[in-house]
Amino acid sequence: MSDLISRHAAIDALDERIEQCNKSLSSFDISMKDEYAVKAERASLVVFREILEYLPPAQFSTNLAEVGTDCISRQQAIDVLDEIEAEVADGYGYQYAKWREYFVEMPSAQPEQRWIPWSSGKLPEESGTYTVTAYDGVTKRVTYAKYQKRLKRWELTGARAYWRVLAWMPLPEPYKERRTDE
Repeated sequence: MSDLISRHAAIDALDERIEQCNKSLSSFDISMKDEYAVKAERASLVVFREILEYLPPAQFSTNLAEVGTDCISRQQAIDVLDEIEAEVADGYGYQYAKWREYFVEMPSAQPEQRWIPWSSGKLPEESGTYTVTAYDGVTKRVTYAKYQKRLKRWELTGARAYWRVLAWMPLPEPYKERRTDE
């Protein structure tokens, strides 16, 4: 599980639930007990939404492509939710458990890199350099190779010329240094 989630998607989900709470409150057939519960849930969701808006963008390690300021740490969002639950202690813990589970299950904002086996027949759509797993007759090794689309062949040079490509994937985006003056 990636630790990066989309701030935008998280806020959209909270906004949707806040709107559902508002609709419930505008209903004429809501009991006082239910009204209190819905108001408590709405208030905690509004606070949580505000906090998510101001969480700093996730910090990226140098081996990951920067995926933008929309990404926040999944764990940081869950920790904030846990802090709100501990402070409010309103007897509606099931709501927090439900939102905690939502953030745990939320799809990653980081696309996963997957190896594409040579045996699948799927080759790169463009000529260029790719990360490959190659077999040198004894050991499987991860390296880079050029793919020539017109010739439909992999080009490994030097001592690697006799290696056989087993799988490939696109190269990651290069590291981008974050500006510190922001």
